[in-house]
Amino acid sequence: MGVSGYIFPSCAPLPAPPLFSDPVKIYAKRRPKHFYRKKESYVLQCLRNFDIMDKKEEKKDHSRRSIYGGSTVEKIADATGDWRVKKVKGRFWFVDPEGYPFYCMGLCSVRYGKSYGGRQRVQDMFGTLDHWGKKTNGLVSGLGVNCVGPWSAHDVLNKSDERLPYMMMIPFAARFGKELNITKWGGGHVNFDGDVLPIFYPDFPGFAEKLAQYMVSECKSRDDRYCIGYFSDNELPFKQSALNKYIRLEDQNPGKIEALRWMSERGYTPDQATEEKVQIEFLGHVARTYFRICQRALKKAAPGKLYVGCRFHGQAKRHRVLFEAAGEFCDVISINWYDTWDPREKREWMHMWAEASKRPFIITEFYAKGEDTKMPNRQGAGWIVQTQRDRGLFFQNFVLALMEQPKCVGFHWFKYMDDDPDIKKQKQYGSNKGILDYNFNEYVDMIEEFKKITLNGYRLVGFLDASEQRRRCSMDHAQRSLL
Repeated sequence: MGVSGYIFPSCAPLPAPPLFSDPVKIYAKRRPKHFYRKKESYVLQCLRNFDIMDKKEEKKDHSRRSIYGGSTVEKIADATGDWRVKKVKGRFWFVDPEGYPFYCMGLCSVRYGKSYGGRQRVQDMFGTLDHWGKKTNGLVSGLGVNCVGPWSAHDVLNKSDERLPYMMMIPFAARFGKELNITKWGGGHVNFDGDVLPIFYPDFPGFAEKLAQYMVSECKSRDDRYCIGYFSDNELPFKQSALNKYIRLEDQNPGKIEALRWMSERGYTPDQATEEKVQIEFLGHVARTYFRICQRALKKAAPGKLYVGCRFHGQAKRHRVLFEAAGEFCDVISINWYDTWDPREKREWMHMWAEASKRPFIITEFYAKGEDTKMPNRQGAGWIVQTQRDRGLFFQNFVLALMEQPKCVGFHWFKYMDDDPDIKKQKQYGSNKGILDYNFNEYVDMIEEFKKITLNGYRLVGFLDASEQRRRCSMDHAQRSLL
């Protein structure tokens, strides 16, 4: 089996066999009314020469994680008490407060149902919220998860002795838009009137600072070493058409005033607002303004924490200018990724994200829904597969592809629990997104495949890095032999 945990690879001129055997086939579709199509998937059973740990080895390996979930095989930095990001031998890592490398294997929305029925189920199953928090931390940690994502019950989970590191959300633009009464809830995110961000209002910077101070103080996260950092908002409308949309606002709107000022300053006329070059340039201006204001507010409220971006999604994933802007102000770039079955299909995107931003990235939402639950599965952007085991295999294929990328520092699966059927809209449209159903029952077949990745996480990253190192060294050796 060899030493457990991550081992930094050394170069040796060994032959590099194909990393995976033939892929398995999974039937998947994007929407309930679509037809299923076969998807080739490179899951753990396809990974050549990698041995999954048995129960005894899993327990021993778990003891090799730091109190924050990092790998204690080798320190990569001094213990400073703060979270950082560091590149070591070609791979980016989070660095935990003790100086150990930390690969983020997270879970979003670790919380109980918000409805009366959801709260009643907590009481019936656990008695108190504190007991739910303790049991939930134990369950999640036991699966190899080492981070709790946003929209979680942090106030309850953080009371437990077995608490996990976490990342929080501070919705700067969304909350400001709500104050202006220009927002409404969309599909998984906030929609803004005019489909543009209200970031050019003179009051926005001051509002952002006050909101950050309030939320950091309320959650007691400023000096909490388990707090990795903060997201600013979720799935914002960073679109190429932003310039046209700002110009169409009312004349007194600060967004329109700024758009016209920006164009005039550069010698552009309003007629040029449809030109791609001008639109992309202005989109970069919007992004830099947003990230600059949010970073300043976050670093003032919690100077020792990381800024982990705004969870780009949709067409934003393809705009280089957005990643260049984010890289100037964020420590890590976050992306919600739903429109791709296998990240290997979009290697050029991942290369662009890291190259343009000069920062590592983390995938902060992805999931698949199982049709075997009989839930409507009409809500949410995740893929639909036939069984819970297929959900677990989708997870394996997706995460192994991320682990192959040395600029990816981790992922968050969306989410802990299925949509709550006691909420009317979710009863009609709700989806199977969780590792638990809404009665706190585990999806055993899904979890079995899920934890094969998370419990072996550091070994897998080390194995994949060593395989890539051998491949590169083998190529170098072959080239030298031809000289």
